[in-house]
Amino acid sequence: MGRSSVGVDKSVELWYNKHMKYKSNTKTTRNKAIISLRVNDPSLSLVEIGEMFNISKQKVSFIIKRHYRRLNDCTREVQD
Repeated sequence: MGRSSVGVDKSVELWYNKHMKYKSNTKTTRNKAIISLRVNDPSLSLVEIGEMFNISKQKVSFIIKRHYRRLNDCTREVQD
């Protein structure tokens, strides 16, 4: 007989947990590095930063904007 659906579901779940957690951590590390680059060297263009990480300038812009939006939300909560 073949595999039961429970066994397949479990193996898929194990694979997903192993690989997606790694991918999530890698993206978090990459995003922190992008923010650090932008803060430490604002003269770098979005294209240059994107080329370093092999992502588009639009994605770099999204990451940076999201970072500053979160910072503003945190400071706004403290002020209220």
